[in-house]
Amino acid sequence: MSDDATPPPAPGSHGPLGPLALALSGGGYRAAAFHLGTLRFLDRMGLLRDVAGLSTVSGGTITGMAWAVSMLDGKPFSEFYDAYSTYLKQTNVIHEALEGLTTHRAHGSLPGRSCPGLPSSRARRPPAPRRTPAPEGRARPG
Repeated sequence: MSDDATPPPAPGSHGPLGPLALALSGGGYRAAAFHLGTLRFLDRMGLLRDVAGLSTVSGGTITGMAWAVSMLDGKPFSEFYDAYSTYLKQTNVIHEALEGLTTHRAHGSLPGRSCPGLPSSRARRPPAPRRTPAPEGRARPG
C-alpha cells in the first residue's frame, strides 16, 4: 500500500497498461468489502493511479463513491483504506437499514422525500401513455 497520495498521472503518462476503467459490481455489503480489497490490490500493484474511469452499481457504489471522494479530498489511499475498512468492520448494515426504514415511517415520509431538494421517484416517472379506444368491432388485446 502506498503511504503518500499518488496524484493522477498527467494525460498520456499512464503505466504500461495505459488508462484503466474499473467496474465495481453489486452485491451489497459483501461487494463493498470485496471492492475495498480490489482497490488495495490495484494500489499495491501501482495500478490504482491509472484508473481513469469508474463504473459502479449497488455495493460497488458504496466503495467507489467513498474512494472517489477521498481522492477529491487529496487523501492518500492508505488513509482511505484504514478509515473505510474500520467503517465496514464497525457498521451493522442491517441495523442501519432498518433504522432508516423505521425513521422514514415514523416521520411519515418516503425515502425519496427525506432529503430536501431531491425529487421522489414518482416525480421522475414519465406519465402513463393514454389509452385509445379499440376500433369498433375489434377487441382490445390483453
